[in-house]
Amino acid sequence: MQFIASIALLAISLIIAFTKGGLPERIGATIIVTAFISSCARWFVGTNYISLDEFGFLIDVFGFSAFFFLALFARRIWPLWASALQLIAVAAHLVHALQIPIDPAAYLLMRYFPSYAVAALLCAVCAINPRRFREIDKDSCWQTWSTSSTQIGR
Repeated sequence: MQFIASIALLAISLIIAFTKGGLPERIGATIIVTAFISSCARWFVGTNYISLDEFGFLIDVFGFSAFFFLALFARRIWPLWASALQLIAVAAHLVHALQIPIDPAAYLLMRYFPSYAVAALLCAVCAINPRRFREIDKDSCWQTWSTSSTQIGR
């Protein structure tokens, strides 16, 4: 049941991102799909709940770093929120690896909920984007970090 729900949320966020979102939203959807497909490979690798799940840890670090770099260059706030959510999942792996006592339900919630929250966040953001595209130029979705723009206040 959980797998069907995650497939449905993934499909909805992917369709909405590619139909109503801008380029940053399409890149975010691609990040989500890449992480999901990589996590499906876990069926062949196996899941480790005794110690650090290296494969899951790498997937969550990928999600965190990809959304963080998207947040650096996209003129959107949601990639920063997405990277913060993914950081929760990375922290769950580290808590488990350091063998800090934690309730198993809290560990599973910290580990899996951020992925669902990022997909739901992407759907919500894409619902707002058509209004944004009517009000703001479509080319203004990327931040330019040139040396002249960083010296404005000097």
